[in-house]
Amino acid sequence: MDAVAVQSWQKQPEQKAVVWQHNRLAEARYELTAREQKLLLYVIAMIEPEDEDFKRYIINIGEFAQLANLDKDHLYRELRELAKSLKQKPLIIPNHFDAQTGTYLDLVTSWFDTAYVGRNGAGYFAVTISQVLKPYLLQVKREFFRFRLFHVMQLRSSYAIRLYQWAKRWEFRKNMEISVQELRNVLGVNNGQDGHGTKMNLAAYADFKRRAINPAVAEINEKTDLTV
Repeated sequence: MDAVAVQSWQKQPEQKAVVWQHNRLAEARYELTAREQKLLLYVIAMIEPEDEDFKRYIINIGEFAQLANLDKDHLYRELRELAKSLKQKPLIIPNHFDAQTGTYLDLVTSWFDTAYVGRNGAGYFAVTISQVLKPYLLQVKREFFRFRLFHVMQLRSSYAIRLYQWAKRWEFRKNMEISVQELRNVLGVNNGQDGHGTKMNLAAYADFKRRAINPAVAEINEKTDLTV
């Protein structure tokens, strides 16, 4: 059966789709570009509330491009690289409870286990999520935050996407303090990259504020349901 027919089996997220995540993912450490984050959150939005296990998530490239406001041309080729990057870049979740040792550890993993990419431009693209992330993404009923997928899909800055998720996790508090170093961890800027993966120097707080914090806050306030 061809790839187009296979893709039609799986419902794609709509603008009103809700992304559910465990609170610990808001403080997790990872460095992804805006497009990598949009692909990741699009896949997470495909998880159904009643799912007991992860599936192979088949992505309709046209619908993803439309929702993420991306150019469909050449996106199939780019998705291959995005999936590869998501698999290779580390995800660190502090204070992960390890049932085998009965202790809290830092979990070092990646978001995706596997990507399935059709050959010769067939248009088939699918991924599976790392199994160790089940407690953080499947049937999350306690210690969770949620948001509409549409709000993050229209953000252009990776810093804005990360800050928005962190702010949604703490939205109930109205006011929240965070250290500069922890904010660097939350935004994923410790390696000095901008939202598109370009190297830049954010070591000085003035540069960090001017090039990361201020643009992220402005974009969140303009395009989402939050005022930061």
